[in-house]
Amino acid sequence: MYLPEVKKVFKSLLARRCIVCGEVNPLEKLDLGCCPDCKQGLHPVKNGFCPGCGFVYFSEDVYLCLDCREKNRPWSKLGFFNQYTGMLRNLIIDFKFNKHLETSKLLQKLLHWAYSIHYKHSTPDMLIPVPLHSKRLCQRGFNQSKEMAREISLQENIPIYSRILKRVKNTRSQLGLSREQRAENLTRAIGVENIALNSEHVLLVDDIYTTGSTMK
Repeated sequence: MYLPEVKKVFKSLLARRCIVCGEVNPLEKLDLGCCPDCKQGLHPVKNGFCPGCGFVYFSEDVYLCLDCREKNRPWSKLGFFNQYTGMLRNLIIDFKFNKHLETSKLLQKLLHWAYSIHYKHSTPDMLIPVPLHSKRLCQRGFNQSKEMAREISLQENIPIYSRILKRVKNTRSQLGLSREQRAENLTRAIGVENIALNSEHVLLVDDIYTTGSTMK
């Protein structure tokens, strides 16, 4: 083997495709498995949002929107990575329906990144993923909300309790439903197992937040 060929082989061994766009990059340029351009497009919202519903403002201030001031949300705070559009939306869809392990790892890290921003001064006692119905779980093979919570659990030493909530009604997908239809679809859909809780601080984890019907 000639020396130039050896260099080419070593260069290929020290390179990897970006998880998002698929372009080959040297390992030192990859962060979270992403090339610099894709990493720039995957950034968390740090300012200019409502901490009640996640509505994003065109400003730097963090404050409750009018809707959240008028309605008493059943949670104390909502944290999120960014809006469900573009690159982030494609990653979540790819993970849920194509079961790509690398995409799963990236989303876990992104969610932990969001956690470090929104909950750095408020450590929960447990993580509870939003449950899937047993039929949906068998079809998909995993609960995406539970998988995405794993990095937070690992890095922050917070246990995941995936059996406290149970999906008792096999609801249809929330995709494309109106606010009223979403609420009706989820009526009596989620039950609570007979497990004693003693005022623990709970962080409920879901992959997508739209109208808040699932969280409620």
